[in-house]
Amino acid sequence: LDEDYRDIYSRFQKYIESSIKTGSVSTTYNFQLVDLSSDVVADYTEQILSRQVNTCKVRIGFGYILRNVETGELAFYWSSRNNQLLFDRPETINSLHDINRFVDNIRNVDMKSHVIYPNSKFSFVKATNVTFYVTHLLGTSIGAGDVLPDHLMNNKGLYSLVKSNHSGQPYKDSLCFFRCLALYKGASLRGLEKPTKDLLTLYCNHVGVDTKEFAGVTIYDLETASTIFDVGINVYEQVEEKSTKLLFRSLKQDNIMYLNLHKEHFSYIKCLDLYSSSFCCPKCKKIFKRHYLLKRHIATCDASTKRLYCSGRYQPTDSVFDSLEMYGISIPHELRYYEYRICFDIECFMNQDTSIIQDTERVSFTLKHELA
Repeated sequence: LDEDYRDIYSRFQKYIESSIKTGSVSTTYNFQLVDLSSDVVADYTEQILSRQVNTCKVRIGFGYILRNVETGELAFYWSSRNNQLLFDRPETINSLHDINRFVDNIRNVDMKSHVIYPNSKFSFVKATNVTFYVTHLLGTSIGAGDVLPDHLMNNKGLYSLVKSNHSGQPYKDSLCFFRCLALYKGASLRGLEKPTKDLLTLYCNHVGVDTKEFAGVTIYDLETASTIFDVGINVYEQVEEKSTKLLFRSLKQDNIMYLNLHKEHFSYIKCLDLYSSSFCCPKCKKIFKRHYLLKRHIATCDASTKRLYCSGRYQPTDSVFDSLEMYGISIPHELRYYEYRICFDIECFMNQDTSIIQDTERVSFTLKHELA
C-alpha cells in the first residue's frame, strides 16, 4: 500500500475492508479493491447474484480517494445507498437471464467515467472498495408457475395455472397474473395465451416497460393493475387445513377478481365457497366460515387502528398568563396582545459601478446589490 494512502486506509478501515452484513430484508457485500476494473466488479456481481434465492434489487457503490488539485490534499468518499453509485437506479434481478444481462452491462462500463466529484477542483486517485446493496423482495417476483401442494392442486374452487391446458407443458414465464385476469374476463382455459399476451401488452404500455424485459407482477404492483384494468383484486393465502388469510385487498371493491398466492405464483379462484371453508381477518385474526362475513367485517374492523395513550389525553402547555393566574395575578385579555404589527421596509438597488469588486478567472461581476 502506497504510504500516501496509509492514513486513509487506517482511519476508514471499517468502510474499506471486505465484509458481509446480513439483515432481515437486505444484505450488504463489501470488497476491498486493488484496481478499478469493470471485469473485477462484474465477477463480484455474478458471484453475489448467483447465490440469491429470491427476486432482489441491487445497487452498486464505490469508495474513492480523490485529490484536491489546488492544495494536493487527499479526501476519502465512502460508498452508501444514495451516493457514489454506479447506476442511478437499482437493478431488479428475477432470473438467470437478468443476471447475465446485468453482468454484461457492467463489463462494458467505463468505471472512471462514473466517478462522482464534489466539484471541478478534485481529480480521481483510486477506488478503495466496491459495495453491493442487495434488497430481497420476499414473495416476489410473482410469475413463473410453481409446483403447488396437493391441497391446492386438488382444490375444486381453484384453477392452478401451473401448466398449459392446451399443450400440457409447465409454464416457465411470469404471466400467471395475466392468465388469471384473462380467465376473469371470460377467456377459456384452452384459449388462454392470446388474451394473456394482449393484457400483458396493455399493462406494459401503461407502466412504460418493454414486454421483453417484463419480470412479473409483484404484490406491490396490484393496486396499479387494479386501476389499469378497472377491476378489484383480492389475494388470499391458504394453508393445508383450508384456513384462508387475506393478503391483499385493492381500494376498488367492486367487480372483484379473487386470486390465490402460493410462494411466487398466482392461481385463479373460480368459486370462493369451494375454495375455502374459513377466512381469517388480517387485522384482528378472527375466523369466519363464509367469505361474505369476512368482507362485511373488514369494512368496520378497527383492530389495526387502536392506540393506547398511557399518559392520558393531550393538553396544551400553560401560557405565561395561565401561570400568573396560579399566583393570583390576572392580566386583562385586552392587554395580553399588541394590536399593531411591526414591519421593516428596506430599499435596495443594483449599482452598475463594480470597480471595487475584483473579477476572478471564472466569475465576472456586472452589478452590485446595495442598500438605497
